[in-house]
Formats: sequence, C-alpha cells, structure tokens
Amino acid sequence: MKNKLTKVALVLFFTIFSLNTNAQEVYGTDNGLIHITLVINDSILTAVSKELIVILNYDNATFKLLLDRSSLRTGIDSIDTALRKLKYNKVELNGRLGIDQIRTENIHLKTLS
Repeated sequence: MKNKLTKVALVLFFTIFSLNTNAQEVYGTDNGLIHITLVINDSILTAVSKELIVILNYDNATFKLLLDRSSLRTGIDSIDTALRKLKYNKVELNGRLGIDQIRTENIHLKTLS
C-alpha cells in the first residue's frame, strides 16, 4: 500500500505544482483531492478524500502529505462508518523529489479554465 500511496502522492504533487502561479519557497494546500485504490480479496475498493494536506518545499525539493483517515469515503456504509471513527488518526508521508531544488524562474504555466 505504501508504494501505491507514493505513486498517488507524486501524481498529486505534479498536479498541484502545475497549478501554482507564484514563485515561493513553500507551497501548501489543505483541501487537496486524493483517490486511493486498493485490491482486497480480488475486489477493487476506492477511497476518496477532499481533505489532503500537501506541503511542498521548493528550496530543498521535499514534500509532506497529511491525511486524516476519517475523511476518506468509499460509498460503502459499513466501511465509511468505520473510517469516521478514525478521527485524528493521521497518515503522514514525507519524501524528496530527487533534485536539489525546484526552480521556478523559467516556468511558463498555462492558465486553466
């Protein structure tokens, strides 16, 4: 699951990074969208949250993802009820992008409509 969460984190990072229009040292959001897909007993289960916290440090190219497990929803009542009981049970993922620094001075960003 950690590998899948890492892949999801990198996709989210690049999505969020492409939306940034200001050069700054640290960028963050507290209402990011995350989809986590799991395979359990040959069944596919997707949990979604709109409360992902992402902190991206441009100076040292590191990121931190924070997610309260109670914010995840699957659309299955029994699982969602169990998830709601996990209030303040947070998942934290820290990582490095494999570069020294995120350079923003020559980035031309598209305007999304």
